[in-house]
Amino acid sequence: DEDLKKIILDLLREFVDERGVEMDPATKNRRRPRTVIFSGKAGMSYDIVDYICRLEPDGQATFDKGMAGASQSRSWFSCQLPV
Repeated sequence: DEDLKKIILDLLREFVDERGVEMDPATKNRRRPRTVIFSGKAGMSYDIVDYICRLEPDGQATFDKGMAGASQSRSWFSCQLPV
């Protein structure tokens, strides 16, 4: 379901950007940075991630910057497995 997928991805993005979910914004600077790593299927839109790790059939991994960019305070990885 596309609506549920968007809700979950937005929640994970908030978790990374705000260093937690539904927490007091005044304490954000005292919380540790958050990282999310998930695997997705080929053809999925990766415009919300900071980095993409592609695992090739030969075992090699490549890293690309995602469409969301990245800063020191956040990082969100997506790993693509070979088909």
